[in-house]
Amino acid sequence: MLIKKYKQSLLLRSRNFFTPWNLLILIILLLAFILRIYKIGETLDFHYDQGRDALVIWELWHRDKLFLIGPVTGLEGVFLGPLYYYLIAPFYLISGGNPVIPSIFLSFLTVLSLLILYLTGVELGGKVTGFIALIIGSFSNYIIFSNRWLSNPTPIYLTSILIFYVMILILKRHKFYYWYFIYLLVGISLHFELASAIFYLPILLFFTIWQKPKLKIFILSAFFLFLTLIPQILFNFKHENILFNNIIKNLDQNNFVEINYLARLENIWKIIVGIF
Repeated sequence: MLIKKYKQSLLLRSRNFFTPWNLLILIILLLAFILRIYKIGETLDFHYDQGRDALVIWELWHRDKLFLIGPVTGLEGVFLGPLYYYLIAPFYLISGGNPVIPSIFLSFLTVLSLLILYLTGVELGGKVTGFIALIIGSFSNYIIFSNRWLSNPTPIYLTSILIFYVMILILKRHKFYYWYFIYLLVGISLHFELASAIFYLPILLFFTIWQKPKLKIFILSAFFLFLTLIPQILFNFKHENILFNNIIKNLDQNNFVEINYLARLENIWKIIVGIF
């Protein structure tokens, strides 16, 4: 009797999931994935950065050389966290060192970001809004080519839209555990691209002040963010405070480029035009 009820429940759930609308969404996601990996073995850019990453991962698998830092940033002597290396390392192992397989995996992550983009649109304005966002993200020439990039910023497509999606969930559903996710996601994003700190950290601070989570929730959330920084902290103290000293050095030399907001808006407009 229990088995029969379970089968009936499973069948009902399957029917509810495999609706014509959901199948349409799955087809669009599949097409988006195909566009991102089409002839990727022939067109994949493999330059200094990709070779550096492949060598670091080769030493992990063949010399058991673990790492606490990731790729170098645009600031001299300042490094990202190691998550990107560990993320693509299994796929370098599976492929025997062929960079095509890790690149396909990163493209798959960008397709997951499209699914979250659709869900975000549904939360904001319903299925039609989500569908329009999905179509733009899936078939934009600019986004497709940027999603084919074998580089550490590529996973940030997924974490960025997840951060926005979780913010919406906090506003609409007020579940305390969403705070843990958003702080963790910001920390993870900082493993992929340092420039994201310019946007994520102030936005997170503003959002926290605006929504005023309980002190206990805030402290625990900040702890999750801190956890993502542990590898760099360990590396810093292991090497005589080298990362902190290099950050101070760059500040003293004024290596942080002044932001030209008009130029930035112009670039954003060009990207929007390119998307359509």
